[in-house]
Amino acid sequence: MEVKRIQSGQPVSQIGTEKAQDQRHRRELYKTSAFDTAGSRQDLSALNPEKAKAQAETVDAINDQQPRSLSYRLPNGTLLEIPCLCGAERKSVDRIYERLQAEQRDELVTVARRLSKGCLEAAAQGPEALQSASAALKQDASAVETLVAIAEDEGYDVASKGMLVGIEAMEQNISDVFKFMEQKQATVDGSRSELVELRQMLGDWPDDGSKQTFTYHELVNNPDGSISAVEHKDAELTKEQAQDLVDSLDSTVESALSLSAMEQSRVQVMVNQYQQAVTAVSNIMKDVLDAKEFLNNLRA
Repeated sequence: MEVKRIQSGQPVSQIGTEKAQDQRHRRELYKTSAFDTAGSRQDLSALNPEKAKAQAETVDAINDQQPRSLSYRLPNGTLLEIPCLCGAERKSVDRIYERLQAEQRDELVTVARRLSKGCLEAAAQGPEALQSASAALKQDASAVETLVAIAEDEGYDVASKGMLVGIEAMEQNISDVFKFMEQKQATVDGSRSELVELRQMLGDWPDDGSKQTFTYHELVNNPDGSISAVEHKDAELTKEQAQDLVDSLDSTVESALSLSAMEQSRVQVMVNQYQQAVTAVSNIMKDVLDAKEFLNNLRA
């Protein structure tokens, strides 16, 4: 802030005049700042609710068309990434589910997930697997299209809407796989960190036959393929017993890492074949709809 110095002998009235001029100058600067350099007023649409709403809707519409992706980085640094439905397509799928009854929504989730999973697994195995699985896949695709037709008004492209439902379910399946692997990796990483601490304790432990108390976690494979860390609290062990424990835990961790590496390879293949699986969903939906239309024409 500029400091004005009052010169000696300056009249008081002149001082007051300078202050008044300074205030007027500040007011002019404030008013000028509300305009751009061309002299036009800045956009004050925020003061107009209807205009602000229209602008917000325009921004949302643009954002809804932006491409999106789902990604997961493997422990070896490899980035797995698949394209996802844009916001507008996802809203279209949401509207289909909203228009169905609760039981119908549950059924659509089940068959769409089963269809997308089948296409993903078959695509990863090759064209012959897709061909052999086509009968079961078409059955699920037919159920998807029937439920989509219930939710949508007449005139809508049921096959296209059904394809969006199938792709959205495929994204959910892959997202679940990514989360599943992430949780397993976090569990294994926690056990590996714990092993480092146990080894450090062994290194500082004298060979005097003494016992120490440990709390450790043992990795256990669950029936669904996940891994749990079972806590063993306040275990009193000799150094020899602790060494045997470390060796056993180390073997379990290495086994888990080996299985994890195999799973990561399978998931990588699945992601690489994602586009082929999407194409399979699209083709199956179209085939099912063409068959229905053919039968309807015969009955007409």
